[in-house]
Amino acid sequence: MKLKNRVIRFTGFIGVLLIFGSCNDEFNEVGSGVIGDVNFTDKVYSAKPLAYTTKLEKVQTSGLQGYQLGVYDDPIYGLSTYSILSQIQPSVNSPVFGRNAKVKSVFLNIPYQSTITKTSQDTNGETLTEYKLDSVYGNSKINISVYRSNYFLKDFNVNSEDRQVYYHNDINETFDKSTVEGTLLATFESFLPSNREVEITIPDGNDEGTAPDISRVSPRLRIELPATYFQDAIIAKEGSAELSNANNFRNYFRGLFIKAEAIDEMGTLMYFNMSQADVTILYSYEELDTSDENANGDTTDYLIKDKEFKLNFGNNVINGIENTPKLIIPDGDRTDGDDKLYVKGGDGAVASIELFNGTVTNDDGVEVNELEYLKEQQWLINEASLKLYIDQSLVNGGASEPERLYVFNMKTGEVFADYVFDIDLSLLNEEDPVNSILNHLGRITRGSDTKGQFYKINLTRHIIRVLEGLDENDPIGVSVSQNVNITNRVKALPSSGDEEFRIPFTSVVAHEGTVLFGNTNAVPEDKQLLLEILYTQALNN
Repeated sequence: MKLKNRVIRFTGFIGVLLIFGSCNDEFNEVGSGVIGDVNFTDKVYSAKPLAYTTKLEKVQTSGLQGYQLGVYDDPIYGLSTYSILSQIQPSVNSPVFGRNAKVKSVFLNIPYQSTITKTSQDTNGETLTEYKLDSVYGNSKINISVYRSNYFLKDFNVNSEDRQVYYHNDINETFDKSTVEGTLLATFESFLPSNREVEITIPDGNDEGTAPDISRVSPRLRIELPATYFQDAIIAKEGSAELSNANNFRNYFRGLFIKAEAIDEMGTLMYFNMSQADVTILYSYEELDTSDENANGDTTDYLIKDKEFKLNFGNNVINGIENTPKLIIPDGDRTDGDDKLYVKGGDGAVASIELFNGTVTNDDGVEVNELEYLKEQQWLINEASLKLYIDQSLVNGGASEPERLYVFNMKTGEVFADYVFDIDLSLLNEEDPVNSILNHLGRITRGSDTKGQFYKINLTRHIIRVLEGLDENDPIGVSVSQNVNITNRVKALPSSGDEEFRIPFTSVVAHEGTVLFGNTNAVPEDKQLLLEILYTQALNN
């Protein structure tokens, strides 16, 4: 399948090059002079779209590809605190723990996103690995608490086959707090992520009675949970209905709630792939020594063995997001547009841009519909782009500015033709997403002072398709993005009370925000948002 995809992509790439080559040959020939009674000129058309903020009342934070935990202090928008509520389930149903099973230790493990930077050998010949943490933001300590939750998370909507969707404010505003925070299991005060590999105790092999076996694993959030609690809650339940299947277990042990709290109004935010998270129970049990493993001549005695039992995260996982705002995002003016466009990840806001929604004066001096006028011109469009200027009076600049913006169809949540075209040209960089899809979604342009100046969004193919009647002229959404390679969508409810719509998943997990200029009369002319169309027009002599 991978080979087939590569062949298709390569064939498409060659085809595009051949088309571009023939087009360039024609353009060069035409541009050199006059063909018959027709010559050509290059011009620019500036369209002034309606642009406004769409503030989000709710965003879906269940069924995501990744989840966040911690605290992030945005210099524009304020403090956001992220918690995780998740069901957990046994790695196997109806487990048999063995004779006189006793819990030795229990740990919550959630690996960080990390990459290996160096390996070396110690004096004992052990391999030591150094890591760099990815997707960890900030460097201030936070407090973390782990609870056994008593809140039951439904899989499906009542009277519907649709999966239940949970939103960012359900944990803090919809669910009963005392139920979510059922039983406190552990606290980790003044926590700060470390890039050091972690040594963990694993079940002994065939060397019982010697020092415990140790394994080195990648950096992770690792919190010890009370052994006696899980002795009673899990091990003592062997043979019970509670451990017989996943549904029974979810009703019995409804999940874990991992809560983060700020210290001194600052913090650190971590992004996790929760499919790799687990609760590992290390326990001992007695096994009949039928093969005289201890070589004492007695095959009726018992050996003490170690074993692991894991509880996995999954099925229903929810991010809770709670804000202490510095700046209140206003509702957008959908009639006259906004001076400023507020764009913030998580439960914040996206910018909405409506193209060709007004009138223009045609060559006869008559006011006509702009879209219909442009369709009649039959221009050869060379480029169409939006330049989104940053309001530097509100945005501090530097590392806290989002490096990338993402645009999408506000009606469908889908990407535009320019995005697909970049993928066809193999401009999708899976290893380095900050440098991916650059023709369409340009990186932030910064000045010498590191402050962001503007973002340039190329929409050439989308505009061509709209003017040819191949695509609808739907509103364009603009969001921040953590990874422009991801096109998954989630549900969002605007504060305007309009119907629910789809926004990029990557916007929900983006912690940063920015402020862009709109194009009202209050905005300096050189900063106004415009769609610039560079086109070639035939002129009759």
